[in-house]
Amino acid sequence: MSRVKALAERIYNPVEEEKIYKFGSFTFDTIEWTLVNGDSSETLSSREARILHHLCRKMNEVVPAQTLLIDIWGDDDYYMSRSLIVFITHLRHKLAPDPSVQIVNVRGVGYKLVCK
Repeated sequence: MSRVKALAERIYNPVEEEKIYKFGSFTFDTIEWTLVNGDSSETLSSREARILHHLCRKMNEVVPAQTLLIDIWGDDDYYMSRSLIVFITHLRHKLAPDPSVQIVNVRGVGYKLVCK
């Protein structure tokens, strides 16, 4: 019964989340799925945006890979984990212009968005 109450509270009283994150030289808009760096703007794919959103919410903290897989793909099997690695690589390439921003792999646990 308490689980149902907790779910109902989240649905009817959603936590207000940030819609725009600023880190390094980047600005990430979670509504438009855009990543802006100076004058250049790039629209992220749905999965890229959702992964980056998870990482931004836990800036400088480890986000377990299993959490990303369940929340984004709905499954945490081997093939989905390989897809996650591909999307992390895409995001790393998009964040490469600013070397102070990195997505770090915490082996056996997950990923961390680090802003130095």
